[in-house]
Amino acid sequence: MKALYHAIQLFVWFRQLDNTLLASIGSIAKGGFLVALLGFNERQYGQLMVAPLRYS
Repeated sequence: MKALYHAIQLFVWFRQLDNTLLASIGSIAKGGFLVALLGFNERQYGQLMVAPLRYS
């Protein structure tokens, strides 16, 4: 029974990890699009990418 519980917890954790991973990839893709659109240089792009990580 305990093993089953742990398996379920692991599954739920992986699902959450997958969702955050997808969200991250999505925001990076959006960020890349914005950067291309606005023509930022790489340093500003780096700060743009780090900011969401810092405040999450």
